[in-house]
Amino acid sequence: MSPSKSVFEIIKTRRAIRKYVDKKIPDNALKRILEAAIWAPNGSNEQAWYFVVVRDKKKIEKIKAITPGMMADENPDVIIVACTDKKRAYEKAAELGRDIMSPLDVAMAVQNMLLTAWEMGIGSCPKRSIDKKALQILLKLPEHIEPEFVVTLGYPAKIPPPPPRRSLDEVIKYDE
Repeated sequence: MSPSKSVFEIIKTRRAIRKYVDKKIPDNALKRILEAAIWAPNGSNEQAWYFVVVRDKKKIEKIKAITPGMMADENPDVIIVACTDKKRAYEKAAELGRDIMSPLDVAMAVQNMLLTAWEMGIGSCPKRSIDKKALQILLKLPEHIEPEFVVTLGYPAKIPPPPPRRSLDEVIKYDE
């Protein structure tokens, strides 16, 4: 990916990557990916996200074992567990919607991570099929930190072709 690509081009070319080459993601690239996450839109500016960065290969294998959304042969360099900080959400957000808005805010942060990673040529795959309780135990998270997504990161071994998309005419209706 070239940094001169437009956001739209990055959106259109990003794919779910599940096979990675054995190459470390530099710390500065990982920091940029995480910084993009904290600039995501969020309701009431609650910023109730919390991220656990996992680089330890043994821990990555344990996460794979308890994450139904991960394939056995996935080999990411890094896993980011994107969580909701429920304590912060409950302190800052209005009661109505805080359980809905916080996971949505985390999802937008994850999207920022995916697009920023792809801009730098780093592949990713978000997983929502996760065992929240097992992740809390494995990562020694307090009860108020609730995992929402597991995001794998690494340099792609292969980039799949784009899947077909429905046309705008099929999905948009104006004024009715």
